[in-house]
Amino acid sequence: MKNTPNELDVLLNVLRDPLATQCFIAIRSMCDLFGTGEYLGSYAQLMHLCTPPKPERGPSRKGPTREVLRGVLDDLEAYGLIARDKSANFNHGQLRIYLAVRKKSNSKPVVKKSRPI
Repeated sequence: MKNTPNELDVLLNVLRDPLATQCFIAIRSMCDLFGTGEYLGSYAQLMHLCTPPKPERGPSRKGPTREVLRGVLDDLEAYGLIARDKSANFNHGQLRIYLAVRKKSNSKPVVKKSRPI
């Protein structure tokens, strides 16, 4: 998974939020896994992906709440890293997130084909 300079600039210099970086990488990896550029899941699924694992001893750290995650997704959307249709998400009861169009230097859209099964 290779990030563009714009994505890295927004994540590391503008937002400077570890949860936003982790959330974007989780969404990106799911989109790259299926080759669609679309994350289809739920807030509970995304919260689970962003929750630290339970340690062998001691109390476990809490994961992000739904409200915190919604704020992070709003920030990622405001800076153009993701896109989502909030009304369709609400009507279907799913979280559908699209990655922003990534371009190479020759300005043709990057199309990643999925592997044959």
